[in-house]
Amino acid sequence: MHSPGTVHALPDEALGNTSYVVELGGGLAASVDPRRDVDGHLELADRLGLRLIAGLETHLHADFVSGSRELAERTGADVYAARDAFLEYGHHGLADGDELALGDVVVDAWGTPGHTPEHLSYLVLVDGSPAAVFSGG
Repeated sequence: MHSPGTVHALPDEALGNTSYVVELGGGLAASVDPRRDVDGHLELADRLGLRLIAGLETHLHADFVSGSRELAERTGADVYAARDAFLEYGHHGLADGDELALGDVVVDAWGTPGHTPEHLSYLVLVDGSPAAVFSGG
């Protein structure tokens, strides 16, 4: 049995980056800052019996190419990213204070400029209690 809010880390030592798969409940999951090669996310989700429905981008990645577009193409997942990033591909634009209901969790977007001007962090709430926060970068 999977628990909403459970986080699985996918480190990439070569890039010095870690991306994540977070369980949303009901067999659903989201990828956070997936790298360009999303195979690891897809394999993990398959192994755990999860369906990826969302890609959450914390910021524009100057040090690697994001895999959210590929994730969306391969799974039908929705992409969520900072509205102020002005991405030129299909996504749902978020800003500080926006809230998403994904599966059995709520994800709050926090504007956290610094690493990049449009940077967002995501707070994952399960039954109103914090379960994880993703700050990216």
